[in-house]
Amino acid sequence: MVAAVPDEVLKQVIARIPVQRLGTAQEVARVVRFPCEDDAGYIIGAVFAVNGGIEM
Repeated sequence: MVAAVPDEVLKQVIARIPVQRLGTAQEVARVVRFPCEDDAGYIIGAVFAVNGGIEM
């Protein structure tokens, strides 16, 4: 998704993220998968921010 973003712009974005890195596809996939699992059976609605803390 960020392949077309110039390196300097990407560095500026990463500098604003508290964990100081971009998320991985696996991290996003875990959040997408969780509501489908039995352990999430009591959750009826939620917003999961998968953003490394950039929006809190």
